[in-house]
Amino acid sequence: MSYYTALFGESLRQSGINLKKLFHFDSIQLHKIMEISQYSIMAFCFALLGAAFVNNLAKPHRPELQTMSTLTIFGHIIRMTLIIVILSRYIPKIVRIVPFLFWFDPKYAPGFHGENMFGINAAMGLAFFTCIYNFYDFMAEFSYRIFPKTFEYQGGTSQFCNNKGVHTVAYPTCTSFGAKRMNYPGES
Repeated sequence: MSYYTALFGESLRQSGINLKKLFHFDSIQLHKIMEISQYSIMAFCFALLGAAFVNNLAKPHRPELQTMSTLTIFGHIIRMTLIIVILSRYIPKIVRIVPFLFWFDPKYAPGFHGENMFGINAAMGLAFFTCIYNFYDFMAEFSYRIFPKTFEYQGGTSQFCNNKGVHTVAYPTCTSFGAKRMNYPGES
């Protein structure tokens, strides 16, 4: 029997063992799920507060955003990014102060394989991604100014139209509903 045949046989045997482990459920698996759940709920609450704070920092009206200088927009992006980095560093530290509350099996070692970090990272990513939506307007405007050719089909991603005196956002273009596009600063 060749070496590769033996290696293939060993990998098949290992696959069967891994499949059994996948469907194996005992008190250790229950502890892991409960630990991930506890820390993800706590981290989500703190990240939601932090995301609301960052989102409130970035609240200009869209036409106001178009009148800002590129350097000012870049400064806002850097400021918000630094706050997100600080929150990402300290939220896990704050959350891990609280010990695992549902520990009832002495064979289980809380946090031994980093289960708490799985929950913390997933919850913070979810809260930051879904709740800091004003940050995206800054990024879209900045990207349009730095790389205008990439947005040539629809203009800036925060394209505004003057629709009978009312400023509205148009997706994908102002002509899609018969309004006149508002010019960006420096455009004629």
